[in-house]
Amino acid sequence: MYTTYIIIWGSLVIYGGLDAAFNIQDTLGASSENRSKAKKEKKTKKSKGKKSLKGSSVSVIRKPAPSGNAKIDKFVDSTFDLNDKVIALKDKLKDVSEDIAESNKILEEIGSHPNGAVGWAKSQLAKGASASSNAVTNKQIPDSPAKFLSIKLNTLQSGIKQGAAKLKPIPNDLKVIGNQAQTLLSSAGELPAEAKSLGFKGAPKALKAIKAASGILKNIPSEVTSVGGEAKNVMEEIDQVLRNIQSILGTA
Repeated sequence: MYTTYIIIWGSLVIYGGLDAAFNIQDTLGASSENRSKAKKEKKTKKSKGKKSLKGSSVSVIRKPAPSGNAKIDKFVDSTFDLNDKVIALKDKLKDVSEDIAESNKILEEIGSHPNGAVGWAKSQLAKGASASSNAVTNKQIPDSPAKFLSIKLNTLQSGIKQGAAKLKPIPNDLKVIGNQAQTLLSSAGELPAEAKSLGFKGAPKALKAIKAASGILKNIPSEVTSVGGEAKNVMEEIDQVLRNIQSILGTA
């Protein structure tokens, strides 16, 4: 539970922690919000969230402007830095996942070719040779289907292993992010008192920034779990692709 505070603004006395302060902030800002309600609703309808790997919508929250209080601003900055790190991990997963999908597409073409892996390689060599009559002579294209297939599969294998190396630090990264989020959230209860120092005019803005950042922090544990699960799935896909490549190399 958050520590209880008594914050005095002129004739206003606020009892309670973050929730009480947020309620007062919402009340103070009600008239302003009503004036811009129509504009905000119109903007919300037009806004679109980013898509995760599974296609779910992820809301994008704009970082609040500096409040003028160092502790509050540091809290907000640190929170959004953590959020950026989560987004970066999602982007990394997406990039690796797309590379795997491309590799799987090639492996499916090889596996479904009526004349087998070597037949697929022959067809690819024919396409390359027809595109450039000097390609084989200049050794830009291997002179045998088996060699072409080996080079292609080893190139795919190398790329997949590089993707696996990119994902290896993710579990530890997620652990660090989760711990930092918990530490920040536990310090949030001290911030309404800091907002008081900004006076009647600045406090509502500061409380709104605290509320926005706290909302992000509360969501980070579920994001960490989601990204961790997705990373595990992608690593399993990588293992399967590598096994498929080895299987083709062993039978070609």
